[in-house]
Amino acid sequence: MRVAAIISLSLLVLLWRAFAAAPARATDTPRTMRMCPHEIRWQQSNRRDGCWVDVEMTQAPGVLHTPCDGGFGPAVAIFGNRTFAGLVNNGVITMTLTTSFHYGDGCDWTTMQTIAGPVAADELNFTYNEAPRPNQSGCLPSCEAHATLRVSH
Repeated sequence: MRVAAIISLSLLVLLWRAFAAAPARATDTPRTMRMCPHEIRWQQSNRRDGCWVDVEMTQAPGVLHTPCDGGFGPAVAIFGNRTFAGLVNNGVITMTLTTSFHYGDGCDWTTMQTIAGPVAADELNFTYNEAPRPNQSGCLPSCEAHATLRVSH
């Protein structure tokens, strides 16, 4: 079941990357669900001094794709080569991205990044959590970050 979920999510991401390459206008998915693009921009963040976070959204705005009716359906936010994927359910967006990186402490790390909030809101919440992969020693303390993302409707 987990493999099927990963394959389904991968297909969803590929589909929405294709839509993201199209001009910024409402589009129809194969099931005739109208998807609307919105610019999404990093506004402000809160993180511990000295923490490095594995994000690309601070450099340039991204594109958020949601169902035009705002009710239920897929949601994708693309920042550079990073794609958050998730759902809009009853007007609330929840999208996630997991990344991995090797850090200067010699440890391999995994991140869980989430964008969430009401689809009609002008701001969404971003949370960042990381942890070293299991069975490693000498890793630095984990970092967390919180940010506000501005959505242009």
